[in-house]
Amino acid sequence: MTYEFLQAWKVGAGANFLDRRAADIDNTAHVPGYVTYDAMISYRINKEISVQVNGYNLANKYYYANSYFSSPVENHVVPGAGRTGLLTVSFAY
Repeated sequence: MTYEFLQAWKVGAGANFLDRRAADIDNTAHVPGYVTYDAMISYRINKEISVQVNGYNLANKYYYANSYFSSPVENHVVPGAGRTGLLTVSFAY
């Protein structure tokens, strides 16, 4: 969700939830579910330029973004990104 105030500022926050899911064909192994929290703040300098900062996985939750089943004796998981920040400067003409 986002909220815009003073016509130049915008803030936002959100959560991402993914329940546990099967990690094999027989549904005997599972990858645990998780919740991550994100936020952003944006400032419009003028009609053409704005600056935005996004923060992802703010609680630095360790989670598995994906899993791959190779064989009954070999499974793989891919860890998700840790706490991450992103700065964006946008130009519009």
